[in-house]
Amino acid sequence: MLDRPVAGLILNRGEATMIEGLNTDVRHRGRVYHVQTQQTLHPTPALETLILVGGEVLVRMRSALSALSSPAALTRVDLRHALELQHWNLVRKIRHGLLDE
Repeated sequence: MLDRPVAGLILNRGEATMIEGLNTDVRHRGRVYHVQTQQTLHPTPALETLILVGGEVLVRMRSALSALSSPAALTRVDLRHALELQHWNLVRKIRHGLLDE
């Protein structure tokens, strides 16, 4: 398993905003699943996780930040916690075979 934190800049109302994300490669039953989670702002603020195998998207999960609380009330720590929770829950599902065909 390879964990790679990522960071980048996105524009939010014309201002550069730092976003963070997680990338993890999970080996399970001879396949390598790439799990990528990051914050997105368009069309609405959300956390998005993609699970890919060989470049093909198998799963796309979006969680609206408004479902967590008022997006304006979320601190950077809250956002990071929610991002990590979503990411690692999906990694666990892969490890437990819940995505097996």
